[in-house]
Amino acid sequence: MKKVFGPMNFKAHLRETCEIYRKNFSSLIAIAAIGEAPIFLMGSIGGKIESTDVSIAVGFLFLCCVIVAGPLMIGALIHAVSEQFFWQTINIGLSYYFAWKRLSTLIGSTILVILAFGGIAIITLGLAVAISFLLGSMGINIGYIIPVILMFLIFYFVISGAFVWEVALLEGLSSKAAVSRSYTLVRKNWWWISGRMFVLGIIISLVNAILGRIPGIGEIIGSILSTPFLVIGHILIYYDLRLRKEGYSVETLSEELNIKSDLKITKVWEDLSNEASTFYEQGKFPEADRRLQEALKAAEFALGPEHLEVSKILRNLAGLFEAQGQYTEAEPLYKRVLNIREKALGPDHPDVANICENMGKCYRNMGKKGEAEKLEARARQIRSKH
Repeated sequence: MKKVFGPMNFKAHLRETCEIYRKNFSSLIAIAAIGEAPIFLMGSIGGKIESTDVSIAVGFLFLCCVIVAGPLMIGALIHAVSEQFFWQTINIGLSYYFAWKRLSTLIGSTILVILAFGGIAIITLGLAVAISFLLGSMGINIGYIIPVILMFLIFYFVISGAFVWEVALLEGLSSKAAVSRSYTLVRKNWWWISGRMFVLGIIISLVNAILGRIPGIGEIIGSILSTPFLVIGHILIYYDLRLRKEGYSVETLSEELNIKSDLKITKVWEDLSNEASTFYEQGKFPEADRRLQEALKAAEFALGPEHLEVSKILRNLAGLFEAQGQYTEAEPLYKRVLNIREKALGPDHPDVANICENMGKCYRNMGKKGEAEKLEARARQIRSKH
């Protein structure tokens, strides 16, 4: 049975974007800095040169940096975001190496999108001007509508070709095929994609606007900080699209990254759960909570939301809430554990009795004596059969 990504609504998408950004901040910033540095350096040099010949040469080098370093950095970030689902730390060198092997396709896809975008914009503008002129000769003025139509069409084609980098890097398609594939993924999903990308754009625009006020280095700092955030949000949309259309799975992603998932994914939630136990014993409940939440995400991602391993983490998380007197937060977790174990093990399994007893104690602490007695009676009934 294939293990799949969980679908995300708008709130979940934004929350997961922020969480991945926070969890892998230093590695992602390092990748962005490596890619942005040569672009910023060549741009700074070009602005200080007075000689025309030298300025042209530097301008050419700047263009080469943009064409090469830009897609290479984006490719490395895409790999890093994908890789972090399997490993606890991102390998910066591996991410750049993976992107480097497919750099020609990344660059080719970028150029094709730019050319297609430019050609469509010119054709659309020409038609709009011609129609405006024709109607103007008839006394009908629609000049104010042309910019609106043009902006909408530009935005439409930008969104349609937005996933060429993910397709080129992960799916290994040619540049031409990547453009077509991006359009296919977006088709019939344009509105919700554009909404999420618009919000991402607003967030990074605000960050860049604030940091851009810092003299000299504000622009480069803003770009380094905001680019990884945008890429994370972007690739999560890509995952979601493939899930909706194709039932995208963790096995598929691991194959695309050349990772043997069975050897590494398990260690992620096991290690995180062990760390949580250590923090729990030390009385460091917030740290234990964070580790268990991360372990839960890793297990759900790899195994699906109804696996027994997921129920173990949920049980530990519920126990952590109980230890802090947060019985209301523990209750829904216990209910979910009970549901998983009943489906996986049957209603009369001893593990079901265990969770009934746990829930009974939780209900007694909440003052729900009736519910507690029902669960305790059910636990006794199960145990009498064994």
